Amino acid sequence: MASGGNSLEQGSDTIFQFHCSQCVKDGKNSESVKFCEECYDYLCQTCLNTHNRWVALRRHKLLTMDEIRGKIDKPTTFVRKNCAVHNDTCVELYCAEHDAVLCKECCEISTHESCSAEYLPKVAMNCNEELRSLRFKANTIKRLCENVENKRLKDIARLNEQSDKSKSEIDNFAKNLVFSLNKSVDSLRKKVDNKNAGHIDTINEDITILQEAKAYLANHSQSDDENKMQLFLNMQDAKSVVPKYQSVIQEIEKRAGKETIAIRFKSSTKASLTHYKDIAVFKDEEDPLYSDGDLYASTIKDFCQMTDGTIIATDITNNKVKLLDSLYRLKDSIKVSTSPWGVCQIADSQIAVSCEKKIQFFNLHRKSKFRSDILMNDKCRGMTYCGGKLFVCCEGFDLGEGSSRILVFDRSGEQIQDINHKGIIGRPLSLAKSEDEQKIFVADSNKGIVILNINGQLIDAIRHPQLKIAAGVCVGKSGEVYTFDYSSGELFKLELHKALVKIDKLDVKLKCRNIVLFDRTRDRIISQSDNKASIEFVNVL
Repeated sequence: MASGGNSLEQGSDTIFQFHCSQCVKDGKNSESVKFCEECYDYLCQTCLNTHNRWVALRRHKLLTMDEIRGKIDKPTTFVRKNCAVHNDTCVELYCAEHDAVLCKECCEISTHESCSAEYLPKVAMNCNEELRSLRFKANTIKRLCENVENKRLKDIARLNEQSDKSKSEIDNFAKNLVFSLNKSVDSLRKKVDNKNAGHIDTINEDITILQEAKAYLANHSQSDDENKMQLFLNMQDAKSVVPKYQSVIQEIEKRAGKETIAIRFKSSTKASLTHYKDIAVFKDEEDPLYSDGDLYASTIKDFCQMTDGTIIATDITNNKVKLLDSLYRLKDSIKVSTSPWGVCQIADSQIAVSCEKKIQFFNLHRKSKFRSDILMNDKCRGMTYCGGKLFVCCEGFDLGEGSSRILVFDRSGEQIQDINHKGIIGRPLSLAKSEDEQKIFVADSNKGIVILNINGQLIDAIRHPQLKIAAGVCVGKSGEVYTFDYSSGELFKLELHKALVKIDKLDVKLKCRNIVLFDRTRDRIISQSDNKASIEFVNVL
């Protein structure tokens, strides 16, 4: 080490704790006996004698080695600090190469073996400029700390205020909710009472009529041997009255067992309560698709038409497949596992239904499953059965779902194809097949109407400037293809038999929201929107 320090050896085998600063400069090795606080030098006895010859230097304050070592009370001008590594030893030197203060033991390790260390007093004498810079930086950081601290204190106050406001809003909402709920419950109870009273009044009226009929018939059918003329007159009256009573009694009998008191809770309870509306309606009101056990208004996600003309609809809110009559009212229903979406015919009385992540198969006559489910890794939606293959739209519609694809299964339920090329498929929602079962039409919310062949290869993709989100697709009698825009509900028609495929918007009043079907029996398009329970239709031929 180039300058004095602990355990340094220069020019001899003698090792001193503190070397004389002057001798080190001359290449000598001498032990210090004093330290001059004003010269910042360690002095051996010889250099001390030279130092004292100068009159001006005799007034300097000198410290003994014992004072420096701390064996006696050290002067206030000589600050001591224990080493961070060697806790029982004071720091004495400064290593500029490592910007570190060291004790005598630190100087012996290899890290500082070749460093030029200086005694702390010497280094400290020239630190004023660095100290000013450090103080400036420290003051800057201090002001920054105060500024940030004030901001964070304001954050606490702001959050406390927001918390109090939020809790107050919650309390107010709870009060309004309880008030609204009580009001809705009271209103609903009154409706139940009124409906019950109305039914009972009607029944009592019927009973009165029946009792009158019994009394009349009993009176006019009695035999009186003594007054044959009165008996004859009674018989004449009964001839005209009895048929009337018979007709009335038959009408009363038709009403027997028909009155019901049951409610269907609305799916949007929060909105109903917020606007002080009833939380439920009677099940036998406002829903032509109601079936026993339904808790919500019907929401249809897909249609298919069987070979015999029967129309099948999937009710996603009540987890049912519903069979409709010629007026699109409920004829029968089948319970499925959960959230039915797509449906298609695969045989005369057999259908396939997509339910979340599985496909189920039902026999309509038996109202039961006839084979095991196909389990899927993806959510499945629209589907069609074409050329002995089951085509199923999968994923890619809601946020967080996987990549979009159309999966193809054979008759045994084995997957035989995965159509997922981005150049072909965007977000498929609904499928339909051509009359000759050689083409598949895909309602794709990203790409419009995509046309595939039976092998899943792209034939064409048709767009229209106003067809933003193609959501449903069906095929008419003459091979024309119908679709609608989900955002506007407007219907569009593709004419494929022409040399140039043409797509036009139809000027018809039918607002579609979920799906469309071409009813081949009646030459019309049917649909159901989210906000209505009834089926809408429009004639297109």
